[in-house]
Amino acid sequence: MTKNIKLTNWFIIIFSSIVISTILWNTYIFVQNFKNEERNKMELWSLATLELVSAEGEISNLTLEVLKKNTTTPMIKIDSDGSIEVNNIPDLDINDTIQINKLVNKFKSENPPIEINFGKERISTLYYGNSSLLNKLKYYPLALLIIAAIFGFIAFLFFKNSKIAEMNKLWSGMAKETAHQIGTPLTSLMGWVELLRNKYNENDYLNEIEKDINRLNIIS
Repeated sequence: MTKNIKLTNWFIIIFSSIVISTILWNTYIFVQNFKNEERNKMELWSLATLELVSAEGEISNLTLEVLKKNTTTPMIKIDSDGSIEVNNIPDLDINDTIQINKLVNKFKSENPPIEINFGKERISTLYYGNSSLLNKLKYYPLALLIIAAIFGFIAFLFFKNSKIAEMNKLWSGMAKETAHQIGTPLTSLMGWVELLRNKYNENDYLNEIEKDINRLNIIS
């Protein structure tokens, strides 16, 4: 029985590890794919910006649509002349150079900046950060691990209590069997005490023996 419980516990541990590892790996792949999609979107936005700057005639509707559709990814575009354009960063003062530099460094640590070149000349650099959705997705594996740890702890308590209950049942059965084994010879001993009491006048010794028998009766 104990061997079966150990095998079951190991099976649950291994199976849970495989499931959690699979989910974490798939989540990692999904986050990376989502990050690549955001990169592609930013590169497309930079191309649309380049077309807007270099266009001599009418701007295509597609270019305008691309420029307008980015409403989730925070970004800072710094032109070669030092002018700054900020998108999707509410409450940011464009004149606050300290805060701008902090965000630029933060965005650079999250994603490589995109250079916007016109011919061989760099006209702008686009710095962009992770969208709020991507930041939430990055915490999903941690939340999953916490949930898995809670379930694992509950399962551990369940199996531990089951094992304790099984041991208590085993000890109870052994105690009953021991009491039964003791009870039979005690009855015989009590009979011998009465027989000796009637045959010999040795009450002091017999009283001590009877006390010991009574103690054993209490146990059984």
